[in-house]
Amino acid sequence: MKSILRLVALSFILLLLFLGFSLSVFFVLGTLQDRAHRAFLDKNEEVLTLSRTVSQLNVLSSTMLRSSSTELIPDYRNAMALLDQQIEQVRLIPEVDADLDAILRRLAYFNDYQRILLNDSSLIPFETFTYIRDSVIQHQMAVDELVLGIYRLSSETFSAYENRLGTIEYSFWLLLIASIFMIVLTGTRYARRIGLQIKQIQHAAHRLSERDWATADIPSSGFLELDELATGMNKMKREILLSIQKLHAQAEKEKELGEKLIESEKRDKLLMQAQLSAHRA
Repeated sequence: MKSILRLVALSFILLLLFLGFSLSVFFVLGTLQDRAHRAFLDKNEEVLTLSRTVSQLNVLSSTMLRSSSTELIPDYRNAMALLDQQIEQVRLIPEVDADLDAILRRLAYFNDYQRILLNDSSLIPFETFTYIRDSVIQHQMAVDELVLGIYRLSSETFSAYENRLGTIEYSFWLLLIASIFMIVLTGTRYARRIGLQIKQIQHAAHRLSERDWATADIPSSGFLELDELATGMNKMKREILLSIQKLHAQAEKEKELGEKLIESEKRDKLLMQAQLSAHRA
């Protein structure tokens, strides 16, 4: 047997849990989307940083070629060391495929080779500056291709991840709507049963107030509070009927007793009349 108060309390608790779960799911989905977007930006920032370093090498090599001076070689070496670190970082990006990794390997080999060429700053011919400048320009073009390739692949990865999150969110929305529909449907069904039972109790109370003691008993509804009320009214009706029956029985007895007294008085009266008639005679 169900208790209405317990059903209401349970429904309220389930509603709070469901809302909490829904908010948690939306929070997790939002967090995952933010992380994916941040990872997408970080990947492209690493590649752009590498591109800026190669551009710096291009500027330095062009300046050294124009001036035929070795004063900028320390700055150039620092940029080369930074480029080595950035190449290793970019290689860790999952979207770097075999073609893009080949560009990074060629860039790393060139960086090692020009480090050898610039090993002795005092013995660097003009042709070396020319070779370095021309090679840097070629690798700048390759790095531009690398930037576009990683951006395209990381965009595809990010888009696919967002699509998966969108599918999960869509499925969750469907589940949420279906759950709400089931809750409303269940609540409506229980409300209809409760309303029907209340109407039956009201009808029975109205009939009893009109002294219609033949009214049928209120059936059980399966709800504790309403069944207790219905049981109480049914019991009250039976006790009233029993009291009425007792009163009727007592009235019948009193009626029979009265009739017997009247009959006895009649006999006594006839007897007295008979005695008087006999005495006169």
